[in-house]
Amino acid sequence: MTPKMNRPLVTVLLLSLLGGFCGLAQSSHDDADHVPPGRYLTPVFNTNQFLGNLVYGPRVIDPKTAQPIDLKLNLFLPPKEDANPKRPLIIFIHGGGFTGGEAGNEHFPWGVTRARMGYVCASITYRLSKKEDDHALKLNRAVADTEQAIRWLREHATQYGIDPNRIALEGCSAGGFTSLGVAYDPVDGKFDPGILAVGDMWGGMDTNKLQAGGAPICIIHGTADPLVPIAGAKAIRDRAAVVGIPCEYHAFEGYGHELRDSSGRNHPSELSLPILTRFYAKYLAKVE
Repeated sequence: MTPKMNRPLVTVLLLSLLGGFCGLAQSSHDDADHVPPGRYLTPVFNTNQFLGNLVYGPRVIDPKTAQPIDLKLNLFLPPKEDANPKRPLIIFIHGGGFTGGEAGNEHFPWGVTRARMGYVCASITYRLSKKEDDHALKLNRAVADTEQAIRWLREHATQYGIDPNRIALEGCSAGGFTSLGVAYDPVDGKFDPGILAVGDMWGGMDTNKLQAGGAPICIIHGTADPLVPIAGAKAIRDRAAVVGIPCEYHAFEGYGHELRDSSGRNHPSELSLPILTRFYAKYLAKVE
């Protein structure tokens, strides 16, 4: 499910935690002149912009109600004074078993933190399915909607200061399945070359779809997950090694779904964000 740690206080704590990754970063891309020290590794801005409820595609039929609905996303951007015209984009896809969940609001730490690091972050909605619907059908809907969001964001890349060729997909649970499903959905036999990284948090996929040339993957999973067993994460890791896909594997011993500890407390943001920060700095922002 979507992490529910969305209060301003949690955001402040996460920003402080991630400050430990500060370094003198230089970019290998054409935005090098606009990269202040530490950008993409730690917050370099004190504020961010938030644009909510942006419609990203034509109306679709809601599988639950059979009524037309708008597909929307929320956008988190660095402040207006940011001089970089082409910023890497991270698209967050919420969890909820494909039947629930929503896009993060203006306090959503995953969006706020990334925008203050210098990224653009989009948190999207997608069609939610009935519980009894087939898993493949649920996944296909989410994949199709996410691909539409990518097209819309690329069409508006100049308006929002996005580099359309530097995109990361990430998600929790159903969002992890969707992120992998989009990244490894070939068109004319080729993967989208602009998707440079995938953050899979307690999700999964059909490993037969993992083929050489796909985006690097960062797996974060609890070893005691009762809903999405760790065996699936290990299978992705092992298949990635066979076909030559860079893959980071982070297994949290004894943690359950949403990185729930033995006391019943979830830790999705505080444990996952630092790992993904380093991963995206390497494969998406390519700072060194």
